[in-house]
Amino acid sequence: MIYVIEANGELVSMAAWGRDIETSCSVNLVFTPQPLRKKGLASLVTAKLTQHLLDHGKKETNLYTDMSNSTSNKIYMSIGYEFVCDSVHFGVI
Repeated sequence: MIYVIEANGELVSMAAWGRDIETSCSVNLVFTPQPLRKKGLASLVTAKLTQHLLDHGKKETNLYTDMSNSTSNKIYMSIGYEFVCDSVHFGVI
C-alpha cells in the first residue's frame, strides 16, 4: 500500500506500509524526488500516513531506517518515532 502527497496534480512525496497485522504495521519506502527535497514533504507524508494508520485502528506503527542517515532519522524523531533497537540480517550462503 502506498500513501502519496500530491500538489498541483503532481505526486511530490510517498510512503508505504507493510507487515500489516491487526494492531500494527511498518511504515517504509519514504521517498521524495531530489528536486523537491528540503521542503518538509517527507516529514509530511510520514506523519500523515502514520496518523492515518492510527486513526484506522492500528495501536502502533514502526519504521525501519538506516541509522547512519541523520537526515531521515531527524525527520522521523521530529514526528514522534524513537529508536528502539538495531536489527541484524542473516543470509544463507
